Amino acid sequence: MRASFPSTVPTIACFSTYTNDPQHNEIDICFNDNDSVLHAAYFNGENGDKEILQPVNLGFSSSSGYNHFSFVWSPNSIAWSVNGKVVHTATQSNGKIPWLPQQIVLILRPLSATYKSTAFQNVVYVSYTLLSLVILLCPFY
Repeated sequence: MRASFPSTVPTIACFSTYTNDPQHNEIDICFNDNDSVLHAAYFNGENGDKEILQPVNLGFSSSSGYNHFSFVWSPNSIAWSVNGKVVHTATQSNGKIPWLPQQIVLILRPLSATYKSTAFQNVVYVSYTLLSLVILLCPFY
């Protein structure tokens, strides 16, 4: 996905894959309250449906321009990348990798019910490729 995420705080901006049928499975690229910290996260529907999260300091603001955000999801791992560089990898040792087919979801929402400001999420495109058992979400030039 090629996107510029909001710098407006307090918002949650996410690119996710998600299902809740029959169990919650989810993979996320999120920015919660700091546009320079990517939250690489997933839910596997087990262990009380606990989120497995890894904050990744990008060293730059995700709102400063368009960047390529992606993850490669395989049966045994998930690798999150920014601008072609892997920034975090989760394996079965971190917790069971999601296994159910999922839908693509883009989320932009305030963190407060009293939020009265302008927020934006500029997404140029989202693409995916199904390669046998590997689902690949990546930027294509």
